[in-house]
Amino acid sequence: MKAIAWASCYLVAPDPVYDALSELGHRLRAQGMQLIMFGPVADYSAYDGFHHVAIPYFMAEHGQLYGAELVKESEAIGATALGEMVALDRVMGLAVPDEEAKACVARAMAFWERAFDLAQPSVIIGWGTVVPISRLMERIAQRRQIPAFIMERGLLGDTVSLSFAGQIALSSIATAPVLANPPPLEGERCVAWDVIEHYYKQTGNRGYPDKNRIPDMKEWGYLRTDPGPRVIYFGSGDIGCGLNYTDPALGERSASWVTSSMAAGQAVADKLGRVAPGASLWSKPHPHVPYIVQADTSKLTVRNIAEVDSNVLVAAADVCVTLASVTMALGFIYDKPVMALANSFLMGRDIAYEVTSAEELEPALRAALARDGWDERLARGRALFVAMMEQDLFGINVEVPTRLKMVDMAMLLGRFTRYVKIGTPSAEKRYAAFLELMGAASAAKNITVVV
Repeated sequence: MKAIAWASCYLVAPDPVYDALSELGHRLRAQGMQLIMFGPVADYSAYDGFHHVAIPYFMAEHGQLYGAELVKESEAIGATALGEMVALDRVMGLAVPDEEAKACVARAMAFWERAFDLAQPSVIIGWGTVVPISRLMERIAQRRQIPAFIMERGLLGDTVSLSFAGQIALSSIATAPVLANPPPLEGERCVAWDVIEHYYKQTGNRGYPDKNRIPDMKEWGYLRTDPGPRVIYFGSGDIGCGLNYTDPALGERSASWVTSSMAAGQAVADKLGRVAPGASLWSKPHPHVPYIVQADTSKLTVRNIAEVDSNVLVAAADVCVTLASVTMALGFIYDKPVMALANSFLMGRDIAYEVTSAEELEPALRAALARDGWDERLARGRALFVAMMEQDLFGINVEVPTRLKMVDMAMLLGRFTRYVKIGTPSAEKRYAAFLELMGAASAAKNITVVV
């Protein structure tokens, strides 16, 4: 073993993403790099490509568990990072008094700097930016100027994408200029789109399978008979999308004109009742952000649908409205006008009907219902997804019609196997020292840290 990679992922196991990460770990191991995965307690016995370390979710919890005597030699990350991490814990739901939270988070940050110094990882991969340990690892990587990547679900199902955090090693992946203005679909590119469309209409591997089931006969009945036009509204993971951030330490909201998925859905219901009296609104919340949209039923048929398959809903609807959900891709697969209400990937591309203020919602809704200019938008959107599938998104299994697979991600990350400072102890010694620190931390508080 020559090097160590740190990764974090708080998806609930089992999940197809862990299968892909296990494959990634096997491929990295073949290149001399050990993948260490941080996340929640679960059964990871099916994933032998990485070494899993179960840790708490909130950073303040880390500070409560890990003894201060273990980290007294570590340097401070800084007041800005401390405020950010405290604010992130708070917005994610941990209710701890401010002074106690600051003390605990400061101790946790020092602990992880000490752990970083012992392990000396050559590359970091954090799942998203709202998981506290992911944000902290990205902070440390930025400070130490080592390669760091943010991994997230891709813009199409069964894919993941990499973006970048801090001032780090650059790669063409996720930065390709062609994604700003992809060439039109002609010849082989039309064939590529046909493959993508067929795959995503036929695949049975849906994300959140318990929330994407085929409707029963009663549900099929109202989907078929609800009056038109029919608008499907998809909510988002509000915190993950930055929608309800209010603390300056975490940044501004993704959509300045609305505070949450529920508020945006309610605004769509209110405007749709005016624009198309008698229409139907189907609202599907993100699995982690449940809510109910209400409306004047004399003007609108409203259904809150939490579990019906997203493909089924889009196929039966006339317009697809989202904040920043990856379900927006389905509009281009099923030829349904797409409205984007927040700073999603599609904004600024003249592809979706964009809404950046409350005043723009009604005219955008009218244009989408009328399919005004949709054929051109549809062509640009499909060209964009073909370009992404060719060079930006990683397929997490061999069936996904992407050019990039886990083998390509392993080749990219494996390049950093040589990113080890001269004079650093061997990877085996650093690995053992890191695990010893985790064990000492648990012993100091008489707890069990699963490693």
